[in-house]
Amino acid sequence: MNELLGSLFNQTCKDWKLIVRDDCSQDGTMDILLAYKQKYSDKINLIAGGENIGVIKSFEYLLNISTADYIMFCDHDDVWLPFKVEKTLLEMKKTESENKDVPILVHTDLTVVDETLNVKADSFWKFSKLNQKLLSDFNYLAVCNGITGCATMINKTAKEISLPFPKFISMHDSWIALCVCQKGKIAYVESSTILYRQHTENVLGAQKVEAGSYIKNKILSLSSFIETNKKQRKILKQFGYNSFFKYYYYKMCYFFKARL
Repeated sequence: MNELLGSLFNQTCKDWKLIVRDDCSQDGTMDILLAYKQKYSDKINLIAGGENIGVIKSFEYLLNISTADYIMFCDHDDVWLPFKVEKTLLEMKKTESENKDVPILVHTDLTVVDETLNVKADSFWKFSKLNQKLLSDFNYLAVCNGITGCATMINKTAKEISLPFPKFISMHDSWIALCVCQKGKIAYVESSTILYRQHTENVLGAQKVEAGSYIKNKILSLSSFIETNKKQRKILKQFGYNSFFKYYYYKMCYFFKARL
């Protein structure tokens, strides 16, 4: 948490405010937040107390109370590079100038690091074989969740079309990305703006993708693979994306175009 907060206050762009909600933490998080709040009272809106509602509901709550024109998402253990806000905002402004009055999401590449910030991969996209040109198309994004929340900025229109969150979504970032991709514009910055910390126990996050091991792992975890895709297809029904054959057609197309 200290490293994340330090990196926020080290940004080249200073025109931002932090809204943070403590979800009943028991690990000293509040002490850190209170110390920063005391030092930077005009920059931090700290929301404490209440019940434990989890990650997705916490992000939904924060989105609902935000009045900002642009919103970025923080994960507690990442480190933002100094130009993250500036570079992402520049791409956002450029994209807005070319796409008037539409929901827009801008995201960037990430540098994958271990618990102590040793670099594991300079590019998360290359590491995980994520083709962002393809994933700016709804049909491909529908079958591959390739947009990472902590590397994302959305405009106010994107926020409005993404709320409220359905109860059954897996994560807030994948839902928002799908909403924006269907109704607006996805743009991306090819350089990394964040150190994306991966722990040995990570369930979600950076996974190295190689064609042979990818197929082998899917076969070995077939039941999990089937269940994950069933959940994804349930989410996609909210977008009128009902075809079983279309879903697996684009899944195969993405595999051959991006991961072989």
